[in-house]
Amino acid sequence: MDVDKILEFELYGKFAHFKKFYSNASSLTYSVPPRTVLMGIVASVLEEKRDSYYNWLSKDNAGFGIQILSESRKGMYNTNYIGKNGTSPTSVEIVMPVNHNVRYMVYFYSTDQEKYELFKKRLIDENWGYGLYFGQRQFRAFAKFHKEYVGAEIVRKNDFDGLVSTCISENNIIDINFEKEKQLLRERMPIDFNGSRESSNKSEIIYEKSGKPISGKFKEVFGISNKNICFLE
Repeated sequence: MDVDKILEFELYGKFAHFKKFYSNASSLTYSVPPRTVLMGIVASVLEEKRDSYYNWLSKDNAGFGIQILSESRKGMYNTNYIGKNGTSPTSVEIVMPVNHNVRYMVYFYSTDQEKYELFKKRLIDENWGYGLYFGQRQFRAFAKFHKEYVGAEIVRKNDFDGLVSTCISENNIIDINFEKEKQLLRERMPIDFNGSRESSNKSEIIYEKSGKPISGKFKEVFGISNKNICFLE
């Protein structure tokens, strides 16, 4: 698949909860939004119907890269959910900023040019459609359009040896350099949905806890401006 346009935009908010797919009674969270959450954010901005966007935003038709911009920590909190039978207390793990906000940079492309262009326009116009949320509706998120890379501004690099700024799928790694000052983490995350709203594809994702670039050799990266990024797959 040719990547001829990439949107770069920032997502930020005070708190986040990206529920791990295997988490049960005590809801655990990922430190970064999985690809499926990013799919939902794009679909929400475009006001797509429920379950209607899984194909055109699948890994075969769209790309999502995610870069950590701020250091964060996790904390477990008790939450009371109100229902017809009263309150239902449960423990929820929450991502919180060390300083001001939880912040990520997102890199997005799609083969559906019409929806890609509409999403870009809504980002620029700050029209969030159904709204932006970091996993749950009580965790409001905000977006900021940064830049669009087009044509020759995007350089595909195969068997690349160097630094990558984004989270990386383990199957895209040839070799990795472990450095003392960097804390690399690995988490199994959902990548795609099937028609029943179930995860149809999962991948091991590698990232540096505070967002430092990862050094190694990688099968495929994309050079934009002064950094290299990977798409989750």
